[in-house]
Amino acid sequence: MRQYFYDQYEVDTSKMTIPQYLLHMSKRDCNYRKLIDAIKSSCDDELLDIQYYPLHPFSDMPETVEICSSEIAKRWTANTNLRQIIHFKHKHFHTLNVLGKIVNILRQPSRGRHTNHMISIPQYYKSGVIQIKRIGVW
Repeated sequence: MRQYFYDQYEVDTSKMTIPQYLLHMSKRDCNYRKLIDAIKSSCDDELLDIQYYPLHPFSDMPETVEICSSEIAKRWTANTNLRQIIHFKHKHFHTLNVLGKIVNILRQPSRGRHTNHMISIPQYYKSGVIQIKRIGVW
């Protein structure tokens, strides 16, 4: 269980490109499927019923994660391929105009290096609650 959270938060992001960093930050806050698998593997002997319930199951509004413009600027090189962002499968990367926000940061004279401007990107997974129940124990 500890390994799951270590893998999520102790990743060295310094070598990531802008598209890799965006996906990492978008997915970092809880891949509930992997978390459920980690719970099941850490409780081998117990019969558990594990259910995930999204907080807003019928909402199509994206939940967002804030990213500092300086993090984008650190990853910018003349060879950076931003076209990968266009091909992200998560539809809200397009509806929130993430590519446009990044281009605007990079167009600034300082390329966003000396600002603490925050941009919102969509969170890849919906927020929710994981319910864990023991099966057959009264």
